Amino acid sequence: MTKFPELPIITPDPPRKTQLEKYGGLLYLGSAGLAVLVALIAWFAFGVWSMRSIWADVYVLNDAKASEAKRIDAAIRLARDPRVTDRQKWDLAISKTPPDLARYVLAESLSSESTQVDSRAYGLAVAKSEGWPDWLRMLLARPLAYSAGEGGAPDLVPIRDLARHHDPFVALWAQFALAVAGSADDIPAASLALRQAAGGDGPTRAFAKHLEDAASSPQPRRTESLDLATTSLRRDHPAAALLWTAHDHASQVSAPKLPVIPR
Repeated sequence: MTKFPELPIITPDPPRKTQLEKYGGLLYLGSAGLAVLVALIAWFAFGVWSMRSIWADVYVLNDAKASEAKRIDAAIRLARDPRVTDRQKWDLAISKTPPDLARYVLAESLSSESTQVDSRAYGLAVAKSEGWPDWLRMLLARPLAYSAGEGGAPDLVPIRDLARHHDPFVALWAQFALAVAGSADDIPAASLALRQAAGGDGPTRAFAKHLEDAASSPQPRRTESLDLATTSLRRDHPAAALLWTAHDHASQVSAPKLPVIPR
């Protein structure tokens, strides 16, 4: 018999599935997730790029090799920049690395928002922290007064402590807060303290007059009077006045308008 050659067995390949057939809806979900990830990375990169001026000013502010004038200019720009948070300004102001006048400008620009998260913790930090110069404690007590003046309810325990502070300017900020937001027992004594300081002839006279006017005025005049009180500190508080007059650069930055006025 004729022997035929053996033929190979051919197994046809199974039909190939498309990516959509393999993964179904997961393909669209994965694609969407990748797009979101790319968008987030791009947004982060844009945020870093858009904040480059802030990082540059922070670097200059803390650069001991930079001139004091440049470091103070950097502090002024940071104080005026709405992208810089009160917490960031606080950290820079209490740091001993920047020049004192730069720290002053940053502390001066803090708003009442810095007390809103936890007014008790904020007030205790101002009242109890050790090693701070009086001018710094005075400026950091200021947001508590603004908060009270704006109708807030700051914790009164640390404010009562500050009202007994040895620096009369620190104490008067606290007395104002007690006069407008204190208890029924606080208000008469605090109002009397403001009135006596405003009627005296000491260095706190002008400052106390602005606070007394603020305590008896509605908004927006109240905030305007508090702003005037803040400005007067540069001239009337002995340590603050020394800072502003001891630097050649002070004449260029001591404009009447503050870097940032809280509203």
